[in-house]
Amino acid sequence: MIQSRSRERRASIPVSLWLTPEELLETTGKVQPAAQARELKHLGIPFRRRRDGKVLVLREDVPARKTPSPAERRPQLRLQ
Repeated sequence: MIQSRSRERRASIPVSLWLTPEELLETTGKVQPAAQARELKHLGIPFRRRRDGKVLVLREDVPARKTPSPAERRPQLRLQ
């Protein structure tokens, strides 16, 4: 019984409400906070600014990532 409780705890690791810096970089493709803010505004994703200028984005405000359709994919060069 004790082991099952510890497994339950590990399975329900809390996720931060905010995107991590790595996720923010992946979402915007930008490193600088001002550039991240411009890109988020362009994408229509709400964000907040901290006193130090860093950008905060609530995880729930980022749309779920979807697999691009064939029309959305960029052509890839195949070298044979």
